[in-house]
Amino acid sequence: MTVAVGRESLPEQIVIVVKMRLKYIFILCILFLFLLVSTEARPYGAGRFGIGIFGIGEAEITPSPGGGGGGSPAGGGGGASSAREVECTVSTQCGPDQYCLNNVCVKLFDLKILQFDSPVEPGQSLDFTYLAKSMADSSGDVTLEFWLEKDKQRVTSGSDVIFISGFEEKIESTHLYLPSDLREGDYTLYVKLSFEKYEVMSYRGVEVRKNVLPSLSVMLLHLPEISNGNLSALISTNSDESVLVVVRREISKKKQPVWMKEESLIINRTLKLTEAVPLLSSGEYVVQITATMGNLTTKTIETFSIVREGENLFGQAIQETVGKSKSALVFLFISLLAVLVIGVTLLTFYLHRRKSNQENKLNQENEGELNQDNKSSKEMELYQDTQSIQEEYAEIVRWVQKARFAGVSESEIKRKMILGGWSKEETEKVLRIIQH
Repeated sequence: MTVAVGRESLPEQIVIVVKMRLKYIFILCILFLFLLVSTEARPYGAGRFGIGIFGIGEAEITPSPGGGGGGSPAGGGGGASSAREVECTVSTQCGPDQYCLNNVCVKLFDLKILQFDSPVEPGQSLDFTYLAKSMADSSGDVTLEFWLEKDKQRVTSGSDVIFISGFEEKIESTHLYLPSDLREGDYTLYVKLSFEKYEVMSYRGVEVRKNVLPSLSVMLLHLPEISNGNLSALISTNSDESVLVVVRREISKKKQPVWMKEESLIINRTLKLTEAVPLLSSGEYVVQITATMGNLTTKTIETFSIVREGENLFGQAIQETVGKSKSALVFLFISLLAVLVIGVTLLTFYLHRRKSNQENKLNQENEGELNQDNKSSKEMELYQDTQSIQEEYAEIVRWVQKARFAGVSESEIKRKMILGGWSKEETEKVLRIIQH
């Protein structure tokens, strides 16, 4: 049987087209990944939008001295002092923590306790550090009072007088001696600043108990000033004696150190450490300060960002977004590419198997037709042989048929045919023709 061979079937055409498309898609994905990896992402976030107004820490807003130059309440332009509205004449006309200065209610000072010992043992010194900051253009001596109190009873106290000029900030460390017979319990540490009739106060809870273990603390000060090349920190211990502390300062960008310094320092209760650091370029940074005293180690970690004036904030924002999502995009495209390759592979395997099944089925059909042709040929040959035999032995065949019709057995027919001169082979052939 002859099988006609034509052009490729539909599954074969699909496989060819898919393979061609897969090559183009693979090349495009490689090009895109190359462009994505080569894009450099730069962070943003300092200056106006980082350290300062919108970033980490607080921006210092410096009022203009004397309060002049503002617009008048009526909407006039120049704003002479005679046209300015008088807000107050005495401090009692202002709100809490405010003072009447040049007929304007202002907050003169900020006061905050930065660090203090807690817990602390009776008979030891309670060390603490506070910040006092002038918020107006006013200079003079201020009185600082500090005391430890329990149930509205002072158990120890002290005071200092310091000079603060307009808009100046001061960080001061001092201590209060605790009586040796002081009972254990919870107390309150108060710090009060007084300037003429102006007062502002800050307080913290302190625990007094025995058998206090040595402690070490690190506090980062003025984080925004790092952009200007200054690094400040406060390192404190609860020991009343001087101790040796190993201090390590490190600034890193993208997990790579850009500045580092380590040194051993003698600390007597509290040390304000100020260090000049190189001016940093725009980017995101991590500052870490680690202090070690014997077997005791403590550290502080802060994150900040810087953008220098004149840099393209919008472009940096785009680059930061691309940088942060770069890994996710690479993973996504690799995943899609893998899914595409696996899908095409499965499709190719399916079509190949389908083609193999079709070929096997076709081969089986061809074999069946060939067997049928062979069978027909054999039957034809047998028929022709039968016809020729019937013509040669027509007379004996008729005799045998009559004998069988008359009820003569087959064995008796064979015996009489052999007695009549027919051979055994001829007898068998005649009987076989009659049976067919």
